[in-house]
Amino acid sequence: MSTPCMIATHVEHQGYRFIVCQNDGYDAGNGVGPTLRQFFNSQVLAEELTALGDISGLWEGKATAYHRDLGERWERTRPRYTYTLEMVRVIAWQSNIAYLYVFEDGHWQRHDISSKH
Repeated sequence: MSTPCMIATHVEHQGYRFIVCQNDGYDAGNGVGPTLRQFFNSQVLAEELTALGDISGLWEGKATAYHRDLGERWERTRPRYTYTLEMVRVIAWQSNIAYLYVFEDGHWQRHDISSKH
């Protein structure tokens, strides 16, 4: 069973750009959380990752992007934007996402999205 998560970056003058990662969204072991902190630990790397659009997963610092690697249509997998972190949280909650990872102020922050928004 997959554990989807949402990955967002605060992009100057654009608000928040976010994507969905379909697999291993947890924050332990080989999950997305530790992988983000180890391999995508700068603003540039975080923005490059979210520019890929939705991804299947992250493994050892490599992303499998639905559009680039799996041939899915860009219109269905492209990154989305919103102006506030609160709106990203609402979208994650509405999408039944358990974990939201946000790169802001030089590091990754994990937000647990509960059923009580």
